[in-house]
Amino acid sequence: MMSAFSKEKILKKQNKSTYEELEKLFEATQATIFHEAQILWQTSEVFLIANTILSVFIAQHIFDSTTNQLLIKPNNGLLVIAILGLVSCFIWLGSNRRISSYYRFRVAQARQREPKEWNLYDGDGKRFAEGNEVEIYKKSYSQGCWGTLFKNHNVPTFIIGLFALCYLLVIIITNPWI
Repeated sequence: MMSAFSKEKILKKQNKSTYEELEKLFEATQATIFHEAQILWQTSEVFLIANTILSVFIAQHIFDSTTNQLLIKPNNGLLVIAILGLVSCFIWLGSNRRISSYYRFRVAQARQREPKEWNLYDGDGKRFAEGNEVEIYKKSYSQGCWGTLFKNHNVPTFIIGLFALCYLLVIIITNPWI
């Protein structure tokens, strides 16, 4: 529902006089959403690669390959690497949260600028994104609980959490002061 953001209000507010100009503005907003999504995933890829390299290095040094056992002993080198990994997780999380907020902002802009009858971002699109069932031509569509839980901007948070948990375990295992 576009009650607060009707086409007329948007056109008036932005000094747009035609529906075609509104469509162009909406298309530009869609391009911006795509750009924000790309930035989110590209940033996550960089951090994912860096944390994977750190984790592989740790894994190679925390397991005894001859006995297939975990080496629970103080190791200052692994402790420092795990602390660096944990710090990188916090930086990654901050970056992810910031970029995700831009993404959500751009989607809100698209909902505002979208012609009401389109239902891409607003209406059916919004209900579907929120995890609700939507019916189109007598066929129901829904994401289910997993689709709602694992939205594109939430997936990196889960991955960051897994890396951080592993780093914390390594810090506990290799810390000489515990």
